[in-house]
Amino acid sequence: MTKITEQKARKAMEKWLDASSDLMLVQAEKRKEITPVVQGYETKEKLHSDAKKQAELILTEYAAQQRETLFVDGKKSTSFAGGVIGFKKNPAKLESADWDKSLEHLKEWNPEYVIERCEIDKKGILRNADKFDDDDLEGFGLAITQEEKFYVKA
Repeated sequence: MTKITEQKARKAMEKWLDASSDLMLVQAEKRKEITPVVQGYETKEKLHSDAKKQAELILTEYAAQQRETLFVDGKKSTSFAGGVIGFKKNPAKLESADWDKSLEHLKEWNPEYVIERCEIDKKGILRNADKFDDDDLEGFGLAITQEEKFYVKA
């Protein structure tokens, strides 16, 4: 590696500061030019999005009213007027008003549905890293690593 003189490093910092300043100016100019264009499309997008929502409300009600005739033989969807309409279920989820109470009841009723988790307290080990030597950690199949990253700031 070639030795870098202080003069060369100072010149590099000067270039970095200039480039950083120029980049901020270009980004500001870009935002200034893009903002009106984006705002112009936002109105059009909202108009079409609202129209889709209104049409979907009508189609939802129609499909609910005509469910027996539109969705026969267990079908969940059907072709309709150039598109497809249908009903789909979201994945089932389990809800509870009081998870702690539910856990206690399940432990008593059927512990098969209770998972006891065991996990490494990573934050605890890092917080007390001075209490471990490398051999201890290696014996557990662990290592504490920390990267150092160079930075430049204006």
